[in-house]
Amino acid sequence: SAPVPVAPTPAVIPPVAPPAKTVEHRARVELVRLAFGELTGGTLATMGVTIVFGTIIVLANPSPWAWLWIGAMLGIGIYRLQLSQGFKRRPPTDDETSTWGFRFVAGSTASGLGWGLSAWLFSPLDHAGPLAITHMLLLAAIVTGSTRVLLPMRKGSVVYLAAVLVPVAARYFAAGDIVGSALGTSLLGFMVYQAFA
Repeated sequence: SAPVPVAPTPAVIPPVAPPAKTVEHRARVELVRLAFGELTGGTLATMGVTIVFGTIIVLANPSPWAWLWIGAMLGIGIYRLQLSQGFKRRPPTDDETSTWGFRFVAGSTASGLGWGLSAWLFSPLDHAGPLAITHMLLLAAIVTGSTRVLLPMRKGSVVYLAAVLVPVAARYFAAGDIVGSALGTSLLGFMVYQAFA
């Protein structure tokens, strides 16, 4: 009698594992978490400086612009504090991290733009003197400190730098003299240096 043919056993295909997160993605997630870890302290410091500097501006030259600027900057600060608390209350999943990173950059850039526009809003800063020097020192400190916190998000860091420094440089260029041109060019050079550094 002929042997009974045996059907071949189908090959067992192992289930396909979901693709592992890339090292770059995991690093980006961790960097966003590090940035949020410093958000509360940085925001409180910025709000404190806003109150002190705004008060000095009001005393030097009372203006409704000063009060509006202080209110807007404190409002942005409150948003950033709420963002920080929301991140801590419910830490995002890895896939949500990029959205939180965007929110972080948006809040920081709004704050930076407020500082950049201060050069256009307050007339006491038009003249060389202690107030104008203090203003420039504050901007340098804010840029240096904030870019360190924003370092995890390279593009956001560059956008923040531009938000602070381009309006100030434009203010100097608008003076239309050699000194203004030199100061504006120096600020843009500082911005480029910070972006690459």
